[in-house]
Amino acid sequence: MNLEDWREEIDNIDRELVRLIEKRIRVVRKIGAIKVTAGLPARDKRREEAVMRNICAASDGIAGNVGIVRIYSEILRQSKEIQRGIIETALKQGAGAEC
Repeated sequence: MNLEDWREEIDNIDRELVRLIEKRIRVVRKIGAIKVTAGLPARDKRREEAVMRNICAASDGIAGNVGIVRIYSEILRQSKEIQRGIIETALKQGAGAEC
């Protein structure tokens, strides 16, 4: 394969990654709604630690665990931000309904 073939392969992988990240975000939103109902905070430190253990175990090491952890740290940061937004919106709507 030549350079352009490899770049096309990267483009295909990037499209698949975006699809999977968006799928993950849809699930994150559903979890956020459950947390609203249960009165739970957006952050669950034990779950975050479990996710990191799982992704390190799933990695074959080619990217190095440090690289994978950095990438997933950002994914988790975004997930918490999404869930905080859902929780804050629910609280505002709830507060408005009580007035």
